[in-house]
Amino acid sequence: MYLIPIVLAVALTGLNAVITCAIGRSALYSSRQKALQIGLVWLLPVFGSMLVGGVLWSNHDKSSRPRHPADLHAGAIAGTGDPTSHEP
Repeated sequence: MYLIPIVLAVALTGLNAVITCAIGRSALYSSRQKALQIGLVWLLPVFGSMLVGGVLWSNHDKSSRPRHPADLHAGAIAGTGDPTSHEP
């Protein structure tokens, strides 16, 4: 009878914990931004987790290494789509 709400609460807590860890490990944000995002995740559990998790996931591809060996030789920065762009 109480199994479904308990399972949902445990799943939501687990999702929030995973998103919180991902925010903490991210190098894309300042400590203040991380604190605000973690607050959003825990204050608005379902919506906050989906919003912050979606933003982290979309930024994950931009911060990853180039996927194609030709991009490495061309000096492309991953996620920019411009093979002529270089980091300073």
